[in-house]
Amino acid sequence: MGIVALASVVAPLSGLGLNGVIMSHLSKDPSQHRSMLGHSIFLIIVLGIPISGFVTISGLLLFNESNSSWWIIFAIVFSECVLFRIHLNVGVIFQALEQLEMTSMSNAIYGSSKLAAVLIGMFLVDPLSIEAWANIYLATNLVVTLIDLFFFIHHFGLPKKSTLVPLSTIKLGFPFAIGSILQSLYTDSDKILLTNIHSSVVNGIYNAAYKIVIMFIMPIQSFVASQAPHFFRVGFPTARILGNRSMSYSIGIGIFAAIIVFISCPYLSWILGKEYTESAQVLRYLTVLPILQSVHMVLGEVLAASGLQRMRVFGQFIATVVNVILNLLFIPIYSWKAAVWSTLICETLLLILFYCFTNRGYRRLSIGKSFTTPH
Repeated sequence: MGIVALASVVAPLSGLGLNGVIMSHLSKDPSQHRSMLGHSIFLIIVLGIPISGFVTISGLLLFNESNSSWWIIFAIVFSECVLFRIHLNVGVIFQALEQLEMTSMSNAIYGSSKLAAVLIGMFLVDPLSIEAWANIYLATNLVVTLIDLFFFIHHFGLPKKSTLVPLSTIKLGFPFAIGSILQSLYTDSDKILLTNIHSSVVNGIYNAAYKIVIMFIMPIQSFVASQAPHFFRVGFPTARILGNRSMSYSIGIGIFAAIIVFISCPYLSWILGKEYTESAQVLRYLTVLPILQSVHMVLGEVLAASGLQRMRVFGQFIATVVNVILNLLFIPIYSWKAAVWSTLICETLLLILFYCFTNRGYRRLSIGKSFTTPH
């Protein structure tokens, strides 16, 4: 459903990128964790509910969802724009405070909720309508968010009440919000176009393979996330040294993930069914994706930790523009094959840009530091 992809694109606006600010601030001053969560929950609720309403109306008007209940769309969008954003920010606080056990538990609970949603739909709901699925999706996200808040309150106390978020915090968070939106665009624009230009069946073939690759990329994401607090704590210039050291491990994980993805290709139709036979071919094309992301994920965190988030966003903007143009030009002609190649081109471009921006940014910072350091 295209509305899910649209929800993931606009969802970062509901928190105004405060998750990035949380990581930056708490890595250096852990005592702010209760006030940062209070600020983020306030922003997410104040902005997330109107955004959910806007996306619901957009879904009814733009995505041929006129026959669907408004509640179905709102339940899905509210889950993404409000509940998931709160879960994400609580997880970032655990991560910034290096509470790795709690971070892992939060991620495990979120992953388990998806499995629980599938099992509930399969065995407890008959027939499983779209409305029932939306209600299950909303309920499981609500439960995960409440569990996250319970663990936070149990370990750290209640979030501090927030009625006004400092303007300086919003300014710092805005580049992170734009970066998240751009990431969602170059990740989901192909799925939106495949659904609207071709069919949900074609999108299902592509999306099934893509989700499997993402599943194998998750260990890379977890590893990079565990290193990010160290990058932010040391900042320029040490973050780059730590990044290079971390990259040797992340690339190893990426290569291992790529091998597993490639080996699993012939068995995909056996696992998912014969209607997903083409997904095996998609998966084979996407094998290199874990390796590409294992590099640019680390470089992106190094840029952000070094005060170069705007350069990171600029790179994401270029990659997004290229990705959308390629999708618009070639998906109508080549279907999912165009989506695959535009994804690989975009990820490669992102790697090159982040590498160049890291070198350029560090040269600029080094020159600036040499002028400001007293001799």
